[in-house]
Amino acid sequence: LRRKIRMTNKAGRRGFTKATPHVGFAIAKPKPKSALGDNLQSTVAPVSLYVNNVSGNDANDGMTKATAKKTIHAAIATLPPVLRHPVAIILVDTGYAYTIKDLQRVDFAQALLGDGETRSARYYTLGHLAFVMQESARITIGRETTTGERIVIDATNFTGFGDGPTFAFLVSDSRVIFHGISFKGFTTAATKIIDSDVEFLDCEHTGNLLGFSAEQGSLVTLNGGVVALSGENIGGILASSSLRVSKTTLKVLPGGTPGAFFVGERSSNLNFQDHNVTLANDLESGVTAGHVVALARTSSTITCEPTWISNGKCVLQTNSTLVRSVGLSPFRGGLDKDASSNDAPTL
Repeated sequence: LRRKIRMTNKAGRRGFTKATPHVGFAIAKPKPKSALGDNLQSTVAPVSLYVNNVSGNDANDGMTKATAKKTIHAAIATLPPVLRHPVAIILVDTGYAYTIKDLQRVDFAQALLGDGETRSARYYTLGHLAFVMQESARITIGRETTTGERIVIDATNFTGFGDGPTFAFLVSDSRVIFHGISFKGFTTAATKIIDSDVEFLDCEHTGNLLGFSAEQGSLVTLNGGVVALSGENIGGILASSSLRVSKTTLKVLPGGTPGAFFVGERSSNLNFQDHNVTLANDLESGVTAGHVVALARTSSTITCEPTWISNGKCVLQTNSTLVRSVGLSPFRGGLDKDASSNDAPTL
């Protein structure tokens, strides 16, 4: 917005004079009617939005069960760019899986290493979570109740578009909690995480080629839930990021030997705790000494707390390290490491 200011002097004076412009007209402060008021640039209170994949309508406001949105990305699009309070996107349990349709297309410009050139990357997702997070802001997506049946997001038999991968969620520069969701049948990562803090709380990853991928300093937490793998599946891959796994059940499904449950590469840190198969047999199913539970490569670290013992094995490659307590064997399947990697027991 531009304004012209004419400079004038009193008669007989030379040189400069002072001007004190009034800038109050420049920007009108938003006048929200609610937490999601008109023209709102940030939240002014906690927000709850409902999604119902059977009876919802994207023309609804999503503020109640009776006025639920139809699609996840429509609920996300309702939010302002700056979040200053907790946001809950509640997926109503309709008895039908949330399938991969009504997708949002996301185009990124990515820098190529070395020469400074950029190229575009295209993704398809049910929801792109990318917000400016301030104060207590976070987004929780999942079921309404603390316990109960998990909400299913199913990509089984989805063939994709051919010009970019499809995820359930793409999270970038945000803080997100996924609660009570079952991710099934994804042929790429079910969730892609970029420079974000993400927690999977009582979630299930079953039969996905890759459960999640995280990069650029992300922190991923698995709290409870299940990771179930079949032939060549991988639970999660981290690059230059950190992972915490606690009280998570590991399963090997029929249909071939899976890949590693968790992979950390390029200076990643993997921390395992509260999972002891000698005390609770139901923490693992089908996991044997031949299955790789944790793999670290390229200067990455695996840290096992005294509360962690798995039937599977650990693999270290290229200057990587296993940190464990003296006298404790956290992987009953043993440790495979190359000459550049270290087993570092501590008191």
